[in-house]
Amino acid sequence: MDLDNTTLKHFVIVGFTLNSNLQAVFLLIFLFMYTLTVVGNLVIIVIIHTNDRLTHVPMYFFLTHLSFVELCYTTTISPNFLDLIVKRQKSITFTECLIQLYLFLSLASVENFLLATMAYDRYLAICKPLQYHILMNSILCRNFAIFCWLGGCLIPVVPIILVSQIKYCRPYIINHFFCDVSPLFALSCTNISHIKMFEYVCAASVLLSSCLVILMSYVLIVSAILMIQTSHGRRKAFSTCASHLIVVILFFGPGILIYVSPLSHQSVALNKWMSLLYTQVTPLLNPFVYSLRNEEVKLALKGVVRQELRKQDSCTSIHWDYKSHQPECAHAQNAQQNSDLLLVLWACIVEEAEAGTVHTRKDAVWRIALCAAHVRAYRRMKTASGRGLLFAGLFTTHA
Repeated sequence: MDLDNTTLKHFVIVGFTLNSNLQAVFLLIFLFMYTLTVVGNLVIIVIIHTNDRLTHVPMYFFLTHLSFVELCYTTTISPNFLDLIVKRQKSITFTECLIQLYLFLSLASVENFLLATMAYDRYLAICKPLQYHILMNSILCRNFAIFCWLGGCLIPVVPIILVSQIKYCRPYIINHFFCDVSPLFALSCTNISHIKMFEYVCAASVLLSSCLVILMSYVLIVSAILMIQTSHGRRKAFSTCASHLIVVILFFGPGILIYVSPLSHQSVALNKWMSLLYTQVTPLLNPFVYSLRNEEVKLALKGVVRQELRKQDSCTSIHWDYKSHQPECAHAQNAQQNSDLLLVLWACIVEEAEAGTVHTRKDAVWRIALCAAHVRAYRRMKTASGRGLLFAGLFTTHA
């Protein structure tokens, strides 16, 4: 039965058929995966933006964009998917379905272009190391990012318009866990071979063009790596692009099988499970692949953790205000972050000299000599409160 889409109110998404036990297991697993995906990608973004050494490196500039895309990408699908697991089926309006489909296709296209750009960046870094910072400058990086976002957001516009013009048949049941192109085509009441062909051409052009750039980049990268004389040099060169290569395989493998391979139109179950792989699993693995296989990211993560721990301990009675008898932090806070006890003591005395408490350098040296007896006790203090009390008593005694 043909139906004008002006009277179409909603679709019903059925997702996976699960019994009550599997339903609870699925909910816990994918809720945990979604939480890890959000936290992992946010951590990658924060680490790079808070580390000046990584912020200006092109690879990490593109990695922040990739993490942000993954964050938006999985948020487009996962909350509705979790709601679908709880309710077993979910009603979604025609407009909401088109919005979800557009966001999904546009973010997937942006990720395609970003992965191709990152492959080109790795090619320049390995094959043209002396010219790398000149060729891949900040202006070119910014232009690449703009192209990825604009291209990814514009390409799905025409396919979405064509999908919105399709006449759908009752019952409006989408045999999938989100609004994708193939299950919507299955509900069509009319001949839409021209729309299918246009969608196939768009998907193939995005996927295969990105794959071609990545393939050519890695052919040149492998050729350059094989020319390196030492095994250590080859291992180091390959490690710089291993993380990116793993992400490429995880993302493009299922994508090509679903949108370019003819197998996707023959098996609805295969389509759903492969979609589950690249919408839920791949965004989860990306931050772990880049953090666990990248020494610079691991070092930056450790640095952020250490810095946060020092901040929590930095304002613990390092300097004692004799008027209010309350702890303060100024020069000593920076000194303690260097983990040097003598610098901490000296900073306290310098601060007192500025306040007029200590008048001469000789007096300051005498104060340090008195403080030296407390060095061992300070180092044995494991808690921040114990160290604060030690400093408070020390400076109150010798005021």
